[in-house]
Amino acid sequence: MMSTVHGLLAALLMCLWASPSTAQAPKTEDDSQSQNAREADALTRAEAKQWTFAAKNGDEFKLVPSSVLHWDNPIDGELYGNVFVWTDKGRPAVVASILKWYTPFTHQSTELHSLSAEPLIGKYDGALRWYPDRAGVKYHAIPDAPVPADTEFQRLRQIRSITARFTADVTDRHVPDQVYLLRLIPRPVLRYASPEHDVLDGALFAYVKATDPEVLLLIEAGGKGTSASWRYAVAQMDSVVMHVTLDGRQVWTTPQQTPPWSNVQDRKAPYTHFRTD
Repeated sequence: MMSTVHGLLAALLMCLWASPSTAQAPKTEDDSQSQNAREADALTRAEAKQWTFAAKNGDEFKLVPSSVLHWDNPIDGELYGNVFVWTDKGRPAVVASILKWYTPFTHQSTELHSLSAEPLIGKYDGALRWYPDRAGVKYHAIPDAPVPADTEFQRLRQIRSITARFTADVTDRHVPDQVYLLRLIPRPVLRYASPEHDVLDGALFAYVKATDPEVLLLIEAGGKGTSASWRYAVAQMDSVVMHVTLDGRQVWTTPQQTPPWSNVQDRKAPYTHFRTD
């Protein structure tokens, strides 16, 4: 009798172990965020393909095949984005940060910044949408920088040493006396060269809040031989007050632009913002 009871219990346990449960586990917050992140990734990649950019003479810029930075920003809410770059003969000419909100908002946005030294045009699905009428960034010489080295590896070491001399911060949109020091992603999000633009070597860096890019820093080596030198330029990826310092001295800043959001919808400006609901 005892062996029969033991056999029945063993059989019941085997059935419970082998049979899949008909009740699904409740979806957790992490599951929901993971699903949202995947959806946002697909949406932003599809959005990037709708844009084309070209110089005023009609030469079309080339989209870097992959996102150069995939990011999120749990500090401000649940939102996810990708950064895309279009190049002109190898040199970055346009950067876009395309994002999708889930909380506290639900819309999708695209931030564009010209990195070109010349005016350009931007089309969305074939229609002209953006036409900055001036240079997007201005390059400056880097004081006390070494002569660019002979190899890419050596120049990357020099670039890292140069970026260590810069800092960037951002002011809270709603609390003007709250300033956040931005974190530099130590690895360039893009490395490039362009003989046509006198760029022996170049690197694009991002200063981020969480992993959300707020300020972009371009470091380039130009010229030849002993006359070669390093230069830098800065671009904004937000519409709040930001500062950049070099060796502790402020070299770049932006004004508070929003709210209202109409302030960043100037289609002739090098930095503009599109909102898609």
